[in-house]
Amino acid sequence: MNDEKIEGTIVFDGLLQGRLPNGKEVEARLREWIQFVEKLGLRFNFETRDSNFSLLPENRAIPVAGLGDPPEEAVAQAIRQLADLFPPPEKMRLFSTLRSSEFRAGEEVQTVYSIAEGQTRLQSRTVDAETTPPPVPLSRREQIKLAAIGVGLAVAFLGVALLFPGVRAMFGQVADMVKPLDVNELKLDVGPYSSYFTCTVDEKQSDRSALVLQFVRKESFPRDAAEESAPADASLVSRLARENLVRGYIRAELFDTDGKYLTTQQVRLSDLRAREKLDVKVPLPEKVRTAKVAFVL
Repeated sequence: MNDEKIEGTIVFDGLLQGRLPNGKEVEARLREWIQFVEKLGLRFNFETRDSNFSLLPENRAIPVAGLGDPPEEAVAQAIRQLADLFPPPEKMRLFSTLRSSEFRAGEEVQTVYSIAEGQTRLQSRTVDAETTPPPVPLSRREQIKLAAIGVGLAVAFLGVALLFPGVRAMFGQVADMVKPLDVNELKLDVGPYSSYFTCTVDEKQSDRSALVLQFVRKESFPRDAAEESAPADASLVSRLARENLVRGYIRAELFDTDGKYLTTQQVRLSDLRAREKLDVKVPLPEKVRTAKVAFVL
């Protein structure tokens, strides 16, 4: 792990490994999981050999802010989601030596994430450590000065670049992409979760790079992780939706203006058990407009 222990960061080491079943479905879902945790700041290198795979985390410090508090529990939850991607035979063969070190003022939280018989467990301990405070951010005056220099250089560059037709066309596309988000252009479809929550877009906090979705739970929303059973007369779709809410994560599929599938994001809703309302930030794909967000099983 890195020698410098910067407060407010976490470093990962070790690996996750296992065996892929026949077919491509599980591997595709595994790659989606890798993209999801990357949005949180946790990057894995995915390697395969024959039917075996391994996931090695990048050995660099990342901010804990993207993982929540405590970050170790968020990582354990993500590993549980990973394990649930596999059918029973392969799930039982998953193996983990993943470990982390989270740095706080004067202390280090060391955590080991193990998988035994398909079940994820974590063990943590806190030890004294010589830590380094995070870098002091630039003052307001320094930020304004750097921004003014950047604007001046950008204007000079554009003045030359716009002389070329190809650049003018590209600039027009970029300008269209950075146009402020209009929530009236965006469609939200809660699909099988309509009985459990409502969802709207926070227009003030959202932009073309990310949406801030506001969730409000309904009375039927499972309040306890132990609430796995749905009413006896519930449909299969409703039962599966409830199971996802009990696990704490649901999937959101994103589509462009032509209805073309763009990507899938996992949305963490476990905090909605204890709160009536919850704001969740969902990153959007670059260089394309997202016109629809659909929550699916």
